[in-house]
Amino acid sequence: MASSRRFACFVAIASLCALAPCASTQGFEVILWRNGGPQLDANVATRLKDAGVRIVSVDQAEDPRPVRELGLDFYLDHAAGKGTLHVRKETFEKAKQAWLERRDADPRLVLARPVPLLDEQVMSRASSLVRERAKRAHALGARRISLDDEISTTSFTNPIDWCHAPSTLAAMRVWLAARYGTVDELGRAWGQRFERFEDVVPPTTDQIRAATRSEPWPRSFAAWSDHREFMDIALARAVTRLAGVARAAAPSTPIGFEGGQPPAAFGGSDWSRLLRSVDWVEPYDLAGLRELVRSWRRPGQQQFETVFPESDPTLARRAVAKLWDAYAHALSGAILWSSEHFFVKGSNELSGYGELLATELRRLQEPAAEALTDARVYTGDIVILESQPSVRLHWMIDSREDGKTWPNRLASYDRKNSTMAHARESWVRLLQDLGYAFRFVAPRDLLAPRMNGTRTPRVLILPSTLALDTRSIEAIETFVRGGGLVLADETPARYDERLRRYERPALDTLFGVRREHDHRTVAGGKLHTGALRLPTGIGLCEIGLLPEGLTTARRARDGARLRDRTTLLVGDGERGARGTGGNASTLGQDWCQFEHVTGDGRAVLLNFAVFEYAGDRLKPEHALRCRDLRARVRALFTAHGIREVCLVRVADYPTILERQVFEKGGRQILVVRANMLDDDALFRSLTDRGPQPMTIVLPMAARLRDLFTGEPVGLAGREIQATLDPLRGSYFVIEPL
Repeated sequence: MASSRRFACFVAIASLCALAPCASTQGFEVILWRNGGPQLDANVATRLKDAGVRIVSVDQAEDPRPVRELGLDFYLDHAAGKGTLHVRKETFEKAKQAWLERRDADPRLVLARPVPLLDEQVMSRASSLVRERAKRAHALGARRISLDDEISTTSFTNPIDWCHAPSTLAAMRVWLAARYGTVDELGRAWGQRFERFEDVVPPTTDQIRAATRSEPWPRSFAAWSDHREFMDIALARAVTRLAGVARAAAPSTPIGFEGGQPPAAFGGSDWSRLLRSVDWVEPYDLAGLRELVRSWRRPGQQQFETVFPESDPTLARRAVAKLWDAYAHALSGAILWSSEHFFVKGSNELSGYGELLATELRRLQEPAAEALTDARVYTGDIVILESQPSVRLHWMIDSREDGKTWPNRLASYDRKNSTMAHARESWVRLLQDLGYAFRFVAPRDLLAPRMNGTRTPRVLILPSTLALDTRSIEAIETFVRGGGLVLADETPARYDERLRRYERPALDTLFGVRREHDHRTVAGGKLHTGALRLPTGIGLCEIGLLPEGLTTARRARDGARLRDRTTLLVGDGERGARGTGGNASTLGQDWCQFEHVTGDGRAVLLNFAVFEYAGDRLKPEHALRCRDLRARVRALFTAHGIREVCLVRVADYPTILERQVFEKGGRQILVVRANMLDDDALFRSLTDRGPQPMTIVLPMAARLRDLFTGEPVGLAGREIQATLDPLRGSYFVIEPL
């Protein structure tokens, strides 16, 4: 049995949490989004309340009074109207087609957003709508106000070089002048010549790709990146302005938006900006976005998720699991999509979906359930860096294989073929499967004394972080010298924050790496066919790397034979690798897991395709590679003194048990859940088996009580026998002895 010194003490958890509890005392809120379905009358309202639904949506200019008269609460949806923060599909497609027909024309003529976000007339009209609707909603007791759904500078994250409208270009030129100072400095950065800022027009994606087609690592994407970054800013400015209008008209009513998209090069979804001015959000649980937003929420800021019905009737129970999944992560509530599905078509009777959820919704309205809603999560000693410049750079590199068809790289396709999205989600799933607590940080947080938390973390993960500014690089080097562990999956810091390439990757020295040549075997979220892999199946991101100086590294293989031995290069000039013989130039194809000690800390470059993990973790044919990756990462953490939240064992279960600890009102709550919603067959299998015996090994002796019944669970101590509910998760109040 593991020593209690291996774990953090539960008693100290409250002081380690990065998130403060929300000020709301409403408990887990359940909202029905009204779209189709029966007309809302007294009978329907009664059925909703009996089912545990007491909040419904009111759309745009709809009068909320009938809803209130039926004894229901409401939130106002689309306060800014459709078409400003959200571009309708048909509008987007029409504008896109018009551009494609004149693709080589001056972008100022064909690439203006149909409704420019920084146009004063546009924003004045939207402000008037928001002011009028928010005032009426506030007078009738709105629970919250949504500015719009699926906000974007384009449509979702679909790529198009918006916006070249006069108002957008004028604002961007002011921003560029502040960023670069002089037009000559801007010209040097962009590789162009301008007489004055008024002449500046950002190049299109086509123009940048044509100029960089022959370079594996182009010198600069700065002009393109500046435009994309400014569009992130434009969306954030529009949200900030309209949120301010709504807040003035409806003081004390939470203002936010729904349908938040994962970080992307197009669309404006830079969450470090979007979260600054709103009180609540509903992001889609895609590509690790839930954990990213939860990490960056301000104290009191609320987070919701939408629960959708399953199209496959054999998977109907998964809607129940997703509802509880939102609760298990201490979110503020769930939005049910939609009244059209919650009721039988043409009837006021609950549908199968409605009946299935009703029992669960009533349970989530019990007083005991409030203990977890908006609770603070224990975030431990591990942080993951989220880099929006890296998101942009990955898009440009991933989309190279698309050629001229890149405008068809739509949101769903891009997520499936995005190295950055896969990397973010894979690190989230890897840490969850291993049982570690973690949070995300932004580059600016690296400069904060405690990395924007209550204490300085001990591990920093760089997930495919190809772009980093010099101040962040210096902060990372200082972090390692001070005793931190930095872990990178592939070579980071090839470019700066404006996507200008460094002469050599800026952290190579920190990781103890030199380059025989520079060949990356990753594109479009996949390894190239024939890329090197360890015998266990872990893929290598690059070949041509060599350990330099006092650096330990491992060989992936030598021909068909594994050479998984630690090797030490004792000097920069020494060509032979001690213990392997031969010339180093013949050995530079398959080095991995570089470990370099600097000061009191350690920097580790895995050179592993970690981005494959999320897609592989539930597939039996890839079990060996996933097990090997988990073992390697766990060994690195263990050597650095980082331990799991707790240990959990369930007989004959795969490695899918997520463990989280929360604190609220002086109580600490342990949540254990089966993290397998992405696999249909596994979900059916485990939920068909039903609840299973579970052994929980705690970091210190404690008593566990069931959160909902209050009954003791097992015998008090460090090893406690409990039961795992694979459908809903299991919830325990921790009482240290």
